[in-house]
Amino acid sequence: MKITDNTKRALLKVGAEYTIKDGRERTLEGIVKLLLEEHRHKSKSSS
Repeated sequence: MKITDNTKRALLKVGAEYTIKDGRERTLEGIVKLLLEEHRHKSKSSS
């Protein structure tokens, strides 16, 4: 999958927000996995 520079920057900003909250640094892959997990959780709770 190709990710544009703008999307990478947006993902890194999201990752930075989580790092501020919990102190854990993440890779781009880790950030994407986190967002997918949140999406799954949100989907289950709204069903």
